[in-house]
Amino acid sequence: MRPSKTRDLTRVAMFTALMCVLAYLFFHLPISPVAISAQTFGVMLVGLVLEPNLAALSQAIYILLGALGLPVFAGGASGIGILIGPRGGYLWGFIVGAYATATVIQKAEKTGKPIPLLMLAFASLIGGVIIVYAIGVLQLAIVAELPFRTAFAVGVLPFIPGDLAKVITASLIARRLRSALP
Repeated sequence: MRPSKTRDLTRVAMFTALMCVLAYLFFHLPISPVAISAQTFGVMLVGLVLEPNLAALSQAIYILLGALGLPVFAGGASGIGILIGPRGGYLWGFIVGAYATATVIQKAEKTGKPIPLLMLAFASLIGGVIIVYAIGVLQLAIVAELPFRTAFAVGVLPFIPGDLAKVITASLIARRLRSALP
């Protein structure tokens, strides 16, 4: 195996493991079926550091581990029931969100200049917040049979302040990681 392939697979595995750990940093809100967790931080970070296909792969493996019954979703949950339930859309959104974040960064890298912090934050906001919420709220509304407005109120609004803090933190950490990793 080429060293770059080994490096890529190692990074995918590390970010998959990070997602598993971040799922245990959570708490439930009494007004929402969706828990506040550090997982979206992981989605942002993986998208900011890995190339698009690898970022999506790490999230797909994470989802597969949970689907197979390993307790890797928020609070140690697992199984297909979580993926097809009211909060499953957020999990599916991790794959698309990580890919989108990484795609924005990949396009910014083509300029040949260092990626500004604002661009890292923008990519995190697009992939780690907007896309994850869009897919998550859609499934929440359908599965829980909620009007879209209600699903938005319980599935997005309570999480915005924390996710904005995650955007800033992930951007700062990614800037350091990107300069430290070859």
